[in-house]
Amino acid sequence: TSLFSIQKLLVLDLDTNRFTGRLDGLERLTRARAVQLFSNDFEGTIPDMGAVNLENFLIHDTYLHGTMPSSYCGLLEYRLSHLYADCAPDETSGSDSRASVECDCCTRCFESLKR
Repeated sequence: TSLFSIQKLLVLDLDTNRFTGRLDGLERLTRARAVQLFSNDFEGTIPDMGAVNLENFLIHDTYLHGTMPSSYCGLLEYRLSHLYADCAPDETSGSDSRASVECDCCTRCFESLKR
């Protein structure tokens, strides 16, 4: 059984472990209020959850990349108060550095430590 198959799950707090893999199935957690996956080795793109009650979505310090789905940005007007991702460019890489995640609405951007 996958954690992502528990549709009534309200809080998914897996931070600061060495979990690996993709987040396929995360979109099934439509009732989630908090998803805290930071400081792990998850990889791939950021899934669009469609969780309208989401208050915290913390995915920094991972190998996730791409563009933050716009649905998360829309939730900032309602409940979502913490949207963290690796959306700051790496200052040590010079002018050509890019962030791992493109996010115009994140409430906090981190430099990716896992390039």
